[in-house]
Amino acid sequence: MEEPAWRFLSALCAARPLDDAIKATRGIEMSGALAEHLVAGRFVGFASSDRACTVHPLEVTP
Repeated sequence: MEEPAWRFLSALCAARPLDDAIKATRGIEMSGALAEHLVAGRFVGFASSDRACTVHPLEVTP
């Protein structure tokens, strides 16, 4: 695995937010790298952080 891909994976495994992992890593195509990990079953779940929810708050429906 190339160093940029390793840094990206390392950041994700350290439970850093996806946005932080992307900003800390340069030199790879992020969506492809993330898709590769998901397809390979390296990540079996994920959750939305509070920070993401405040940036894009949910709409309340009646």
